[in-house]
Amino acid sequence: MGTKVLERGSKWVAETLWQNQDLGVYMSSPVVSSDLLFGLSYLKGGQFFCLDPRNGVTLWTSDAARRITRLSSMAAPCSCFSPTTPS
Repeated sequence: MGTKVLERGSKWVAETLWQNQDLGVYMSSPVVSSDLLFGLSYLKGGQFFCLDPRNGVTLWTSDAARRITRLSSMAAPCSCFSPTTPS
């Protein structure tokens, strides 16, 4: 789900911009790098994904070859690092 935080009068509200029902993130940390969002979905046994953070469209997903359910990611210029350990 993509959200935008807005100030309306004296209150802050979160507005939903898009939803992606094909991917689910739980206990992992997606990162944005080079205007793309990279992460790990717990659905389908765990698969890496890339989506466009502006509209939530899935650009690609990996094969779900391993049961990966948690991921901690870190981004650097021109790189995306995702150290993982099998669960």
